[in-house]
Amino acid sequence: MPFLEVARECGVSGAAIHQRVQRLTKLGVITGSEFTV
Repeated sequence: MPFLEVARECGVSGAAIHQRVQRLTKLGVITGSEFTV
């Protein structure tokens, strides 16, 4: 699912989703390349 689609579903910007995914990946919360919203 593209970041922009996730952003639309969550009501935030694509940049916000990108930053959050990067932070969660760095913290080890996200360990793969897929996620479900």
